[in-house]
Formats: sequence, structure tokens, C-alpha cells
Amino acid sequence: MTRSDLLEIIDDRAGNKATIITSQLPVEHWHA
Repeated sequence: MTRSDLLEIIDDRAGNKATIITSQLPVEHWHA
């Protein structure tokens, strides 16, 4: 899944459904 795919899913669900996103990426790498 690419970043644009993830953003499209989030955009489609915004205001309509709850969305929980999980990751195994360490916190220090979240905004790298």
C-alpha cells in the first residue's frame, strides 16, 4: 500500500466511519 492509497482511504471514510490505523514502525520514525 502506498501513502496515496492510505490517504485516499482516510479521505473516503472521513466524517462517515471510525478508522483505526496501526503500525509496527517505531515512534521515532513516524515523521521521518
